Amino acid sequence: MSYSTYSYIVTSILTDLSMLFTPITTSLKNNKQVTIRLASSNDASALLDLIKQYLDTSEYIPITSSDFNKTVAEIEAWIEKLNSTDNSIMLVAEHNGQLIGNLDLTGQHRKTLQQYTSAIPLFEISNPLTKKFPSSSGNTAY
Repeated sequence: MSYSTYSYIVTSILTDLSMLFTPITTSLKNNKQVTIRLASSNDASALLDLIKQYLDTSEYIPITSSDFNKTVAEIEAWIEKLNSTDNSIMLVAEHNGQLIGNLDLTGQHRKTLQQYTSAIPLFEISNPLTKKFPSSSGNTAY
């Protein structure tokens, strides 16, 4: 995914997080199609598997899958909480019906900080299409 596509998506989300997210399908550098869409509770099991996969392979995340002891029910609750909060959202990236990443935008809950949101672009970490991971320069195999 190009930086401009990523910037457009994040800017669109931050403009009004209370809106419903319209899925975006984009072409990767290798011409494969990826859809970025709102996560649903039906994604919880696949998302848990994906998170455990990239926790064990990323050199940038300081925990491993053995440290991450969430259940499918807890992931469902996390998705529902983010997507029901006005200034937060959980998106997933999907290729051929398989989750390949996620993006968690978590808004601040303190009233004076609610205009701020933290973006965690985890969909750049794992690429099961090529089994490659990003370099420290931020370039990915996408």
